[in-house]
This record gives sequence, structure tokens and C-alpha cells, in this order.
Amino acid sequence: MNCLTSSGLPAPLGVYHRKPKQVTAQLICDDGFRELKTMNQDFYQQPKVHEIQRKPVLSMINKYNIADLSLQNRPVKGTQEGFGAVIVHHPAHHGARRFATETRDNFGAPVHADPSST
Repeated sequence: MNCLTSSGLPAPLGVYHRKPKQVTAQLICDDGFRELKTMNQDFYQQPKVHEIQRKPVLSMINKYNIADLSLQNRPVKGTQEGFGAVIVHHPAHHGARRFATETRDNFGAPVHADPSST
């Protein structure tokens, strides 16, 4: 076996890999989430980041010309709630607490004994 090339120079030694190269593409599923900052960068930001953002003054309606607008309550004819109402509202008793129980409905409210009689 000859280890010289055709020009007479020694040929580089061949390398035998003990373990073949593995294809690692798509082994870790990609959910599209990219974390671009460390926790330190995320939690401890510059003080200017935490500054209260001021709302810009709107050019059309602002506190200086709001009085010029005539905002009046205009009654709407028809039913105010339920079927056929222009604006859907909850019924007047919506959210009212009801503390009645089956026993109270059947037997009435309990009569508490007077502390002096016991």
C-alpha cells in the first residue's frame, strides 16, 4: 500500500469516523416562539420604559371644544328593554340578589327566639 500521491508527496491520512454524522434537522419541534431577550433584559429595563405614557391631544375633539358639541339625551320611542328594543338592555331586575330558599318559600321566614325568653 502506497501513501504517496502521484506527485510523490505524502498523502494526508484518511479519517475513519467511529460514529456516522446524524441528521438533526427537525428533531426539535418549532412552535414559532422566539425568545429574543433574557429574563434579566426583560424584567430590569431602563426607567424610561416604565414612564407613564401621555395621551396625545386629539385634533378634532378635545377638552377645549367639547362644550361646543350639543350632547343631549334624546328619548327613543318604543320599548326600552326586551323584544323590539332599539338598544338591548338587561331587564330592570337583572343581577338582583334573591335570598329565598325552598324551606323559606314553603314554611316562611324563621322566627328567632327573643334572647330574654331563653
